[in-house]
Amino acid sequence: EVGIDPEQLASDVAAFQFSITQGRLVEGLERYHGDLLAGFFVSDVAPEWEQWLDARRADLRGRAADAAWRHAKALADSGDSIEGLKWARWAGARAPDDEHAVRRLLQLLGDLGDRAGAMQLYQQFRARLRTEYHGEPAPETQELMAAIRARASDPAAPPQPPSPEVAEATPFATSTAQRAAAVDVDLRAAQFVVQ
Repeated sequence: EVGIDPEQLASDVAAFQFSITQGRLVEGLERYHGDLLAGFFVSDVAPEWEQWLDARRADLRGRAADAAWRHAKALADSGDSIEGLKWARWAGARAPDDEHAVRRLLQLLGDLGDRAGAMQLYQQFRARLRTEYHGEPAPETQELMAAIRARASDPAAPPQPPSPEVAEATPFATSTAQRAAAVDVDLRAAQFVVQ
């Protein structure tokens, strides 16, 4: 059997995976530095190598995004929504075509009162779907964006709970009181800017 002695040769991939499996998400995310062997190219190699490398990159990227979502949820649940949003954006950037991830981020932005950010994300996602796939966002995503827009057109309206499908798929769905507080902060910030 051929192998590598982990005591003699360290691997950032192995360290990343170990940290994540141990639940040390921040430590693991700090070890993730982007795609495996980014920029690495071998000419005249079997197509299986490229397929393996692409699959491995996608797997590691997915694990990093999942860890970032879990960390973002923990932060949001503990009341640190701003730091949670940072990690949610980071996770979303790892999978820009993952509509489920886009909905999670849209929900969080809407819950935090960042309607402009939600609208910008939605427009970018919709444009990418149209350009690259000749498609449109799923009905659930369109409904979520319509609800966020409705809140934007009536900023005094209390926040509405997400649909059951979005709430189930969105770890950031907060209580009505937390959403109301986010809207109140958003309104106070808007008043500050206007005055």
